[in-house]
Amino acid sequence: AQYKTDYHQMALFTMFQYMIGNTDWSVPELHNVELFFPEGGGPLCAIPYDFDFSGSVNAPYAIPDPKLPIATVRQRLYRDFCRPREELQEVFLRFLSVKEEVYRLYEEMPLLDEGTRKQALKYFDKFYETIQNERKIRRVFMQSCRGEAPAD
Repeated sequence: AQYKTDYHQMALFTMFQYMIGNTDWSVPELHNVELFFPEGGGPLCAIPYDFDFSGSVNAPYAIPDPKLPIATVRQRLYRDFCRPREELQEVFLRFLSVKEEVYRLYEEMPLLDEGTRKQALKYFDKFYETIQNERKIRRVFMQSCRGEAPAD
């Protein structure tokens, strides 16, 4: 079944999945995704859950789907349709605007041991480096996206 999801919210959804290194999801199959109607109507919003197979969690039992071109869950894979560079920049800015809050969550989480905390934050550092490097943006988000790459 095809669902009409919010185009802009899906950009945040897929970028979040890329940031945490999660490929264990599917919107059409509702795999580790819930769909919600926003209050007041409008297109559906996809809400992710179940992140144990993500690179940021790095569970010892986690392995990527063999159909995907990655060898470990620590390798990120961007799984969104191609979007114009300007749209990607809006998403990058949103993630950059909450970076300190994301890191603070990890730094203040009492149940995380220091090694796990450092490993996760280092993993996020690589994400933030990627979204601020034009060459990496082209390779990861413009050339490896699903569908036709938008013209410059």
